Amino acid sequence: MYGRSVIQLSFDVFPQNGLGTSPGLGRVPMYVTLSTKRRLSPKSKLARLLFLAGVQPGPRVSLVCLRHKAWRIEVVDAQRDSGSGPGAKQRELPTVVRYSVVSRVVERLA
Repeated sequence: MYGRSVIQLSFDVFPQNGLGTSPGLGRVPMYVTLSTKRRLSPKSKLARLLFLAGVQPGPRVSLVCLRHKAWRIEVVDAQRDSGSGPGAKQRELPTVVRYSVVSRVVERLA
């Protein structure tokens, strides 16, 4: 996507304290940019997620270890677009086209 590698992770959202007892509220994406370097930055969203999952990031890590886990996440509305290419400036999104994304994973619940 625009000259960079991006992973989209999808999270099913449930009401607080409603996991397994109530229907889901929806599915929200989290976009994670992969580094062009060989190593995963310890401050990256993906490194934090792997740490919370109890996985030691190495040169090659399967993301299957993230499936079917319960997480506490922070959801925000996207305010800006991603730009139209490398070096492009981000623009404010009109209110009618804003969408929800996972901004960060707070903790693993189960």
